[in-house]
Amino acid sequence: MEFVVALCFAFLLFPFPSAIGALSSNYYDDKCPHYESIIRNVVKKATIKDRTVPSAILRMHFHDCFIRGCNCSVVHDSKGKKKAEKDGAPNRPLHAFYVIDSAKKALEAECSGVVSCADILALVARDSVVLTGGPYWEVPSGRKDGRISLASDVKPISQQVILTIRGLRLEGFLDDSMVVSAKLTLNDAGEQVVNPTYLRYVKQDSSLASWLRGFFPPLAPTFFLN
Repeated sequence: MEFVVALCFAFLLFPFPSAIGALSSNYYDDKCPHYESIIRNVVKKATIKDRTVPSAILRMHFHDCFIRGCNCSVVHDSKGKKKAEKDGAPNRPLHAFYVIDSAKKALEAECSGVVSCADILALVARDSVVLTGGPYWEVPSGRKDGRISLASDVKPISQQVILTIRGLRLEGFLDDSMVVSAKLTLNDAGEQVVNPTYLRYVKQDSSLASWLRGFFPPLAPTFFLN
């Protein structure tokens, strides 16, 4: 998982081009007031059966947001020769799509046609972090689902990561705590570990590598730092 934890900051600092109108913390209050608890229960059940679910979902959300914004287009299936995002090379290792399907099915039983899959993925990603000991944050809702999903839009994640970290650094948004977080990720057991591919990517930019290397201890804790 390439820098998923660190790049959550990018989602907050730089708006991705996506089908987002006015997001609101009470967007579904009238039509589906229990949607968050319904989604949370689905994530809990899936995690009990499979400890790789939290890391898989967090990675899925990260990959989704880089292509046309956080619109859940990454869950679309390919149709014939028309290959969808999930079949793009960097997205082929993604899994646990069934969690999104399960959450959608549960929500349809409660409030049919109300909660978008884009909001479901954003909330499932948040709940996955919380379930592994990470911080809680409010997720405003109102995202619209993407209708376009093309494998040709998917670029190597390593290139996107380097560009994002460089941009955060140049704009002055990347402080020490964010830099340290950039080296940490969730493994398949839901533990926070050092990203094994981090330095290989960073070495593409010698000045960036020398700047970052001074912040990193040789080991990282196996839990989220709140």
